Amino acid sequence: MLKKLLFYTFSSLLLAAAPTLALAAGTIQTVTETIAVGKTLSVGLGQSPTGNWYVLSNANPSAASAVLGFNTEPLVLISGQSAGSSEIKVCSEQSAINCLVVKVAVSGNVLGASVFNSHAIGSWVISDGTVYYVSSNGLIPIPTWEIFLSNGGKQADITEINNGDMQLPLLPLMSAADSRVR
Repeated sequence: MLKKLLFYTFSSLLLAAAPTLALAAGTIQTVTETIAVGKTLSVGLGQSPTGNWYVLSNANPSAASAVLGFNTEPLVLISGQSAGSSEIKVCSEQSAINCLVVKVAVSGNVLGASVFNSHAIGSWVISDGTVYYVSSNGLIPIPTWEIFLSNGGKQADITEINNGDMQLPLLPLMSAADSRVR
């Protein structure tokens, strides 16, 4: 039992320490999570090289709110506000250096009606042979495989479209090196 407890404690410490190791190297890490409406997600940040953390952006604050907090280590608390998705950027410097990007999908039930969550912003989804890019403004259809590749698409990243994606607005066709792709 003691070995099991030590293993879980050690695993938790490794997860909390991982962002610190990457941030010390000046890289950007990405975490993708799903939460329900009304629930809160806590993401441990570890110590930053500057001693500070900043929430620099939240692509969709109506879907998820984000605030900084502190337990034994700094953390960002993300609360599901309404069905949808958001991308939250938390950095150790206001100049967007040493960042953690949290892609969060919020799903749940509202007044007894089922709410479907779309894929995270930056996802590639497919429906009836057409590939779409999920942007913060809606679905961008990709007209050719060459345009898909020119925008950083990889076949392994394509997933089946879901009901939440199908509720997003359909946007104009993607072009080569499209500025709407992050």
